[in-house]
Amino acid sequence: MSPVLVLLSRLQVFYSSKDANQILKIQKRANSFLEELKPGSVERECNEEQCDLEEAHEIFETREATLNFWTKYVDGDQCLSNPCFNGTCLDNIGRFNCICNQGWEGRLCQHEANYTDCSTYNGGCEHFCHEDPKQSQRRYCSCASGYQLMDDHSKCEPVVKFPCGRVKADRMELKSGVQIRLIAGKMGKKGDSPWQTMLLDGRGKFKCGGVLIHPSWVLTAAHCVEEQGRFKVRLGKYHRLRNEETEQTIVVDKLVSHENYSKETSE
Repeated sequence: MSPVLVLLSRLQVFYSSKDANQILKIQKRANSFLEELKPGSVERECNEEQCDLEEAHEIFETREATLNFWTKYVDGDQCLSNPCFNGTCLDNIGRFNCICNQGWEGRLCQHEANYTDCSTYNGGCEHFCHEDPKQSQRRYCSCASGYQLMDDHSKCEPVVKFPCGRVKADRMELKSGVQIRLIAGKMGKKGDSPWQTMLLDGRGKFKCGGVLIHPSWVLTAAHCVEEQGRFKVRLGKYHRLRNEETEQTIVVDKLVSHENYSKETSE
């Protein structure tokens, strides 16, 4: 077979030395062209110049050390004034967090902790109580959707107009014959007790009251469900005998009575 020469291009393969130097010329950084060969330096990378998070990580190597430097480098040290009364301050970008000492709680660790678990009065939490699996003598509170923890880290405040469990309150009815609800010594309004429920039998007749203790569980008296059958739970009620737009009716899926409950004594 005879060799074949194929013409690939008519362009010149080699450049003059002047043109070649223009192509190979690299824009130098402010410090020196040997910078990448030197070990990372905070003075060189982040003080003489503005560094980014990736460059900071190359210097400090570990994530913890990098973030410890970065949070102060970006917007200063939020912990400089020592804002945590009885705890350790952790700096962050635009904010700080307090890690409270044992026996203290709150945003600034300024409140003495009266509860160590959730077994009594829901741990003092207005909404949800959680026990810390890492520390047996500590619990923490959280809030339902639409709320945020207040500075005491136990009470909750709404962050939207109508958060979960809050409905538009109507005018208090003081007409003759209307039963006024008292909550903590004050007249209760519509939506003040979103955890209260009605237990209905299969015909929709009121049976007993109940308390919502979990998104899927309602606590009621055992004697109310002695008669087996279909039950329903109604939530969002204020006027028991009036149809309201705020109510929800859910079919009960399962009944669980205490193992030691006695029908004879109702105990």
